[in-house]
Amino acid sequence: MVAITSVSDIAGQVSEKALNADKLTVASICLPSGSVKRIRSLIPAGLPKWRNSDDHRVAAVTDLLLKEAWSIAAGSLDKRDTRWSEFWRDSREVHARTAPLAGGPIAFLKAGTLKMLMLSQASALAMAHSVKVGTLPRIIDRKGRLNISECVIFDDEIQGDENRDALVEAWQSMNDHQPKMNSLGIFHEATAPLLTSEESEPLLLLADYAAGIVHALNSDANTIARSAVSREAVTRAHGRLRTSPKFHEFEAHFPDSYFEIFPGFERYSRAKSRPDDA
Repeated sequence: MVAITSVSDIAGQVSEKALNADKLTVASICLPSGSVKRIRSLIPAGLPKWRNSDDHRVAAVTDLLLKEAWSIAAGSLDKRDTRWSEFWRDSREVHARTAPLAGGPIAFLKAGTLKMLMLSQASALAMAHSVKVGTLPRIIDRKGRLNISECVIFDDEIQGDENRDALVEAWQSMNDHQPKMNSLGIFHEATAPLLTSEESEPLLLLADYAAGIVHALNSDANTIARSAVSREAVTRAHGRLRTSPKFHEFEAHFPDSYFEIFPGFERYSRAKSRPDDA
């Protein structure tokens, strides 16, 4: 059994607004579970979050990522895509139908929970990339299978218990069924996501910085305008990541519909909105 720990975070505003906030970026880092205590000790004491960082710290974290990570996956979603506004429109329609039945707002149905879909996507891609590039040890059992045990850690900037519960449920539904991976002889078991903060788990800062670097480079908006991080430092850091086989940059998946995240509510909301059900 190979044990890995993944940490994931998002940069950008999870909001309908696209002006001066054109991208949403997610990053996930895969680390060897047996080394997380040592890696945690390598993170400089008092290291600030990306938004409060500077060129020297960005270079230091990039060094740490390239040396210690088994894989780094990061991708951006373009909020100027027409599907973004359609996604928010659909969410408002769902709320209009279901909130009265619940007696109030249903927080976990809000489109802001798109965040959980992106976190899940990045986590899965980071793990798969570590297998692809061979940084993850291929310890095969007697049946010729590679068994992977994963501890999953997400940043907890998700408001409300309902949202947290929905994130865990959606993540589990995406990870419980893995026929393609199983057909390759890879069997993956993961814990339910641990939702915590950088203060409680400094390893999350690695994902915070990776997301920040890719976000600053991909965004047309000046996301570092109020930061001490220079454009040159961002370009250098991204260039170093991009030339490493450990790094995988992807285009974040855009849901075709709101119900891709909450499929069970499509039939529910339509059925409950029929006149004869009133």
